[in-house]
Amino acid sequence: MLHQAESLLYEDPKFVHEDIPLFLGLVNDLFPGLDCPRSFDHEFYEAVKESINESNIIPLSHQMEKVVQLYETMETRHTCMVVGPTCGGKSVIINMLCQARQKTKVPLKINIMNPKAVTVIELYGILIPVTRDWKDGLLSSIFREINRPTDRNEHRCILFDGDVDALWVENMNSVMDDNKLLTLANGERIRLQKNCSLLFEVGDLQYASPATISRCGMVYVDPKNLKYDVYWNQWLKNTKYSSDLFQVLFDKFVHSLFLIIEDNPNSTDPSKHIIPRTELNMVRQLTIMIECMCAKNITNSFELEMFFIEALYWSLGADLEDHIRPEFDKRVKTLSGLPVLFDCSSGAFPKAGELPGNELLYDWHFNVAQKRWNPWSYFVREYKYDPSVKFSEIIVPTIDTVRYTWILESMNKAQQSALFVGETGTCKTAVIQSFLRSLNSDKNLILHINFSSSTSSADFQMNLEANVERRTKDIYGPVTGKKLHVFIDDLNMPEVDEYGTQQPIALLKLLIEKGIMYSRGKELCVQHFKDIQYFGAMGKPGGGRNELDSRFVSLFCVFNVPFPSDDSVISIYASILGGHLSSFPSMDISIVEVISYATLELYKAILQKLLPTPTRFHYIFNLRDISRVFQGLCKATPKSIDSVTKLIRLWRNECLRVFHDRLINEADRYFFNDKIANIIEERFKEDAIYILEDPILFGDFAAAISDSEPRIYEDVKNYVICKVLFKEILNTYNEKNPPIKLVFFDYAIEHLTRIHRVLRLEQGNCLIVSNGDNGKQVLVKLAGYAAGHKYFAIRINRSYTEGHFRDDLKLLYEQLGKDDTIMFHIKDSNIVQEGFLNLINNMLTIGMVPSLFNDEEKENIISTYRSEAQQMGVPQLKDSIWQYYINKCRRNLHIVFTTSPVGDTLRNRCRNFPGLISGTCINWMFDWPIQALQAVAEVFMSENRYIPGNSLNSIIQYVVEMHASVIKLSEDFSNKLRRQVYITPKVYLEFIQTFTEILNSREKYIKSQCNRFESGIAKIAEASSQLDVLNRQLHEQNISLTKMTKACHQLLESVQASTEAANAKKQASEALLKDITKQSKTIEKEKRIAQDALDEAIPALEQAKLALDELEKADVTEIRSFAKPHQKVQDVGECILILHNIKEVNWKAAKGMMAEPNFLSTLKNMNVEAISGQQIRTVKSYLSKLKTNFHEMRSISKAGAGLWKFVVAVIGYCDVLKEVKPKKDLVNRLEKEYSKAKAILDHTLQEVDRLNERLEELNKEYAKTINEKKMLQEKNDTMHRRLIAADKLINGLSSENER
Repeated sequence: MLHQAESLLYEDPKFVHEDIPLFLGLVNDLFPGLDCPRSFDHEFYEAVKESINESNIIPLSHQMEKVVQLYETMETRHTCMVVGPTCGGKSVIINMLCQARQKTKVPLKINIMNPKAVTVIELYGILIPVTRDWKDGLLSSIFREINRPTDRNEHRCILFDGDVDALWVENMNSVMDDNKLLTLANGERIRLQKNCSLLFEVGDLQYASPATISRCGMVYVDPKNLKYDVYWNQWLKNTKYSSDLFQVLFDKFVHSLFLIIEDNPNSTDPSKHIIPRTELNMVRQLTIMIECMCAKNITNSFELEMFFIEALYWSLGADLEDHIRPEFDKRVKTLSGLPVLFDCSSGAFPKAGELPGNELLYDWHFNVAQKRWNPWSYFVREYKYDPSVKFSEIIVPTIDTVRYTWILESMNKAQQSALFVGETGTCKTAVIQSFLRSLNSDKNLILHINFSSSTSSADFQMNLEANVERRTKDIYGPVTGKKLHVFIDDLNMPEVDEYGTQQPIALLKLLIEKGIMYSRGKELCVQHFKDIQYFGAMGKPGGGRNELDSRFVSLFCVFNVPFPSDDSVISIYASILGGHLSSFPSMDISIVEVISYATLELYKAILQKLLPTPTRFHYIFNLRDISRVFQGLCKATPKSIDSVTKLIRLWRNECLRVFHDRLINEADRYFFNDKIANIIEERFKEDAIYILEDPILFGDFAAAISDSEPRIYEDVKNYVICKVLFKEILNTYNEKNPPIKLVFFDYAIEHLTRIHRVLRLEQGNCLIVSNGDNGKQVLVKLAGYAAGHKYFAIRINRSYTEGHFRDDLKLLYEQLGKDDTIMFHIKDSNIVQEGFLNLINNMLTIGMVPSLFNDEEKENIISTYRSEAQQMGVPQLKDSIWQYYINKCRRNLHIVFTTSPVGDTLRNRCRNFPGLISGTCINWMFDWPIQALQAVAEVFMSENRYIPGNSLNSIIQYVVEMHASVIKLSEDFSNKLRRQVYITPKVYLEFIQTFTEILNSREKYIKSQCNRFESGIAKIAEASSQLDVLNRQLHEQNISLTKMTKACHQLLESVQASTEAANAKKQASEALLKDITKQSKTIEKEKRIAQDALDEAIPALEQAKLALDELEKADVTEIRSFAKPHQKVQDVGECILILHNIKEVNWKAAKGMMAEPNFLSTLKNMNVEAISGQQIRTVKSYLSKLKTNFHEMRSISKAGAGLWKFVVAVIGYCDVLKEVKPKKDLVNRLEKEYSKAKAILDHTLQEVDRLNERLEELNKEYAKTINEKKMLQEKNDTMHRRLIAADKLINGLSSENER
């Protein structure tokens, strides 16, 4: 029983703080009075205490107990999880475990990774389908590495520092159970060795399955066991300041303040914090702020208390919402017990030991040099207007800019990451960018990254790696001696997956907390990053912006950036406009404050009334919109705006363009027009009529086609002038570009001027929204041309991908760097992948697509613009030149995105890519008004010559009313059935086109019918005059037909006679062919018999000739050299003379014959058949006298033997030939007879062929004659029928001539 109780107590690591007392109570009930002491490894416990002391951490019994629990759990389980909310001490427990094991047990080597920082494919690896090659994943690579055999005495562990979900961790179940096998997609199995284990550090197990949880040992770390006091005491232990005083102040303020700022989850009150944070995180920020503000030599208790109080405001109160800040301020001042000074108007600011009471302490700063409280306005420098500074680069010092710049300086000093949170348009980005630009460029580098919903961890990593360099094997950072400041805007925009994780945030957490990332190349090695500081800015969660992971937020000091006060807003824009108008000779500068107040009043009314909804998702108004109003006012020139009245009219125009043009319905527009009219009538009553006069058309396009005249932003007054100017611009455009057609009705002119106005602004980008094709594409092209911009657009195809889009953007930026202002026109049909919008979002927010150019291309660009940047005074540093190039491209780039509001696509895109709203001026186009419909119809129908002039207006009116009635019916249809039918201007144009096409076709049909009638009358007259001619022709054809019939009978007789003659010849030739065939067989038989006999003698003759071949010329010469050779040799020579039919038969003649050079060849080629019988008998008599043989002759003479053998063979062949000759003569006689018969047969066959050819010719001629006869008969019949029909037709239509 004792051991069972002890085993139950081992379940303690899994319990949350609230359940431990319940569990202990159950144990006491089961085992009353039983004392079961905790048993553990005392040596390891002492090592844990030693490690904690070495790390300057305050030893806590429960924390040391958790280290021991984790150790014991890892001894029994190869997979363990350390679970608990952020700021509970999980990381400290794991670190202490490693240090303690280093001292006592086998060292523990940990490989840290965040599994949610990469995709599942990148985590486990992938088998490439095409090549069947295996690409290792991050986890599979680390898993394989730690399980390699090693001689080191160490325990290896993979620490998964990230969320656990059902997607990636389920693949680890086979590793976490007793199998310990990791199975990869390529079939590879890797076994977890005994010296290896898995460790998870997670916040919760919300998405883990029971199967996963049951396989793991659990250690739950409850933050309630680790109070913020512990962190505070640890900081006091290590601080250089008076710990006693700070402890008193901490006890005095912090505990009480947490009571009022802590969110109550059961309350319906709005949250007090702009984003959720833990108490420990706020206390940590408190210690950081104290260290940033306190000087080393300060010992005065009042001064330290002032610093502590101010640090409270920028730690515990830094992230409070506006509605709770007054309560927080009141509570701090009450707790302080210090005197409060309310009257500070005379400059008598509160000193140390006093607090200002007339304002929130957020607006005050304790000046250590003056030892007093100064309002932040005291530090605001006077703004001096510089006309050479671009409007987007103007920063007017205000309380907010000075205050938050001081905070950023403090964070930079403390090397601490900072996060600014606030509504859109509260100058978060501007302040951070201004601060970063103010840093020494020789020692600091800046990287601006803008997140969107489609930003992935790979995008962020690629961007960061492009701005650092490799220092050592695995150490990365900026150029040595420099520090990289990474500013991440819209930090909470990345999309949240189905398990609540943002992939880029997971990677950032690993990078900021551990300082590491893993390369995504082939090696997948760990990268340690140094000398990098992070700043972030984000909007409040909601409306597409997501909640951040609390573990990630704890890495930052968080500051709420509220909307600036009215005085700050007035100060900013009055200073800018006043500076611009200071050079206007007849302008009353005091009007700038009136305009600023009027703008702010209008802005607040819009915020209150025009709230965003699902259909009005873009009704997001902020200070950027006010800035755009004053940016337009700063385009005024003394020549165009020479009075206050004109300036107010210009102000109305800018308000209309910024606020009014984005409104989506008449009700909202009516509200806006009514509100601005009330403001004008209230503040400028005398000139209200002129100011409110419509149309209001401002632009500088009067000199658009003239390079010599300056552009003046002025009131064009009416549509007629605009129409004349834009017609001239259109004609010029059509001369240089593919022509476009545009009807300049009033509504088109209004939008043309609006688009042109945006494109003429610095960094002016436009979002144009309209249903269907209403001419916006043509308006964009013409407006861009009038603004002096080159046109750039992409061309997509089926295989167009983000890679192709990046290549097109490279071409775009190459042109932007050449001082060419370019309008980049993007249509919603161009967005074939949502990733395109991520690139566009970056272009709108930071002016450049991150990692668009590789290192080599970037170096080439820097080299190209180095001299130009030097002339502009830019430091000759790579990063400075690159930033100069980016700024130049951004100034020259104007983006126009045309899209449709149909469906949820645009709303989702604007929510996921906030730059589409914050970085553009929105122009929402309605359906064409009646005047536009009439103007378009008039242009298209007046060109039609078939429409009579007196009916043109009626037809136009009908077309317009028809289109308007269809729109009304579609609205009724939508209201009744909730089904939307869009009747766009394109439908109207198609309606007009269809009408004109039908009109043209009917007109052509009627005209063709008239022509046919006239032609018919003419044909009747012609037919009447030709009827007699046809009768005569018919008579002549009848005569020809009679002659043709007679000729056919004659040809038929000739054909019959020729056929009979051909048949007789054919029979004769067949009989002759039989006789010839019989003779041929006889000849062949006799010829074969004779040839067989000859074939028997020929071999002997051939052997004799071969014997001659064996003779050499020397052998013949030897015989010839004898004056009188052997008698037998002499007899052989004489035989050869006889065979050659030489009359002189003696040795001398034989020697002469042998002396011939071709003697032997003559013998070989001898015509044996020509030898006569007398010669044969004579030679035989010689041979009978010789009575010798070949061997005997061989012994006498080699040449004689060969000649003897030849002579004998020739005589033998002649004897055979004598017997065969009669047979050959018979064959020759038969062959001659066969040849003669064959010639007769050939002649007969030729005669047959000739007769057949003649017969065929006759048949053809007969067939031709028959066809001619038939055709003539048909023609005759046709003519007869036509004559009858013509007679009837003429008689029937005789009345048409009279009609």
